Amino acid sequence: MEFARNKIEFNILDVKLIDPMRIFMKNEPRDLAAALQFYCSEILENAHSAEEDTIATKKILLTQINKYDDVPNSVSELSAYSTEGQKRFADITGKLSYNEQNEIVFSFGKHRGERVIDNADYCGWVLGADFPEDTKQIIRNLLNIQI
Repeated sequence: MEFARNKIEFNILDVKLIDPMRIFMKNEPRDLAAALQFYCSEILENAHSAEEDTIATKKILLTQINKYDDVPNSVSELSAYSTEGQKRFADITGKLSYNEQNEIVFSFGKHRGERVIDNADYCGWVLGADFPEDTKQIIRNLLNIQI
C-alpha cells in the first residue's frame, strides 16, 4: 500500500513475504500458563483445574489493571474495554450475536447475519436439534414460546 500511495509500481508476484508477528504468534504460547508467567512471574501448577485457572485469571487481571494506564478497573468499563471492536454474542457459545441495530441474529449457518425473529422455520430446527440450552432459551424468549 505504501508503494501505491507513492505511485511506485510494485509487482507482488513471486515476492516472498516475511511477517515477524506471525513468527512470534507461532512460537510464543498464548495460553493461561504463559499469561501467568508473563504478568505475574508465576508457574501455573494445576492447569485446567477450575479453581487454579480462576485464581490465575484473577491474578493476571489485577496485574493488567495495575500495569497498563489505559485499562479501567470497573466491571462495566473492563467489559467494554476487553470486547471493543469484537462481535457481541447473545449466548454463551456464540451461536447468536447482536447486529449493529442491537438485534439478535444467527452467527452460523445459512441464515448467518439474519434476525432470529425473521426465521421461524430455522428457529424450529434449532430448537429441535442438539444446541445449547441457553441458545434455545433465547430463541424461545424472542419468539414468545412457552414450554
